[in-house]
Amino acid sequence: LVGMRLGAVMAARAAKHRAVRQLVLWDPITDGHAYLPSVGHTAPSSRHADTDLLGAVLTHQLRADVERITPSSFGEVSSRTLVLASDPDTAVEPLAGHFRSLGVEAFTTLVPDVPVWRTEWERDGKGLAVSAANYITSWLN
Repeated sequence: LVGMRLGAVMAARAAKHRAVRQLVLWDPITDGHAYLPSVGHTAPSSRHADTDLLGAVLTHQLRADVERITPSSFGEVSSRTLVLASDPDTAVEPLAGHFRSLGVEAFTTLVPDVPVWRTEWERDGKGLAVSAANYITSWLN
């Protein structure tokens, strides 16, 4: 099972309730409070206001949920886990440390590549995270 960014939290939580042998968390959001400003989100005037985030509506409830993300938000998984960063600014070691403290076989790696969540894909293949995708495929085999 592979989850990217916010999807990494959902993948880890789903893995707990499924027979997932291997889990890949690709550029996971591990600090929700720091994540929102990093993508240009500014705090609304009211805690209960919905806001715009990159052209999508960010409800006040989802914003509060994202702000609470920490390594412990990923829950207790038992799957062999790879925490992959394609961006050197992604803090993956605290998350891997959380899993290791639970007795999970957890690995970290940095595969510098295109941050696909920030780059539009183009016809010539620019914007595709080929190196990271190849590394994940190799790790899963």
